[in-house]
Amino acid sequence: MTQSRMRAHLIIATALAAIVPAGAFAETYKCVGPGGKVSFNDQPCEADRPKVGADFEVGDKDAKGLTAADRDRIKALDAITVSKATNNEQKTAAQLEAGNIRRGLDGQLSPEDKAKREALTKELAATNPEKRAAALRELRTLYKE
Repeated sequence: MTQSRMRAHLIIATALAAIVPAGAFAETYKCVGPGGKVSFNDQPCEADRPKVGADFEVGDKDAKGLTAADRDRIKALDAITVSKATNNEQKTAAQLEAGNIRRGLDGQLSPEDKAKREALTKELAATNPEKRAAALRELRTLYKE
């Protein structure tokens, strides 16, 4: 192949690459909204997305040795971890507490430690990010994570 012919092929390939946008290969979803309004999106429709909510169940494997109160508390903590109204520190603390309940470590806390945990949990709702981070560090220390 001559150089001029190779150059022509290169120009044609470059032109084709510029014409076909990268998004043309993305998956498209047809969604029907309220009132029958049709829209096309690059993400699954709201109705097709998995539902995440507070309806968590603790499996039999996790439920060994847990009281009904423990299972209820885990459900409440799991709901916190997916809530859009909670900050990252609250979500992390909820995961930490739920894990410790599942492992039976929460029951080993003294009444003073439980009171401290409650106070620190309230501090996690503070608007000051440094205060929230400090409260989370103390919670981790409390659980010796």
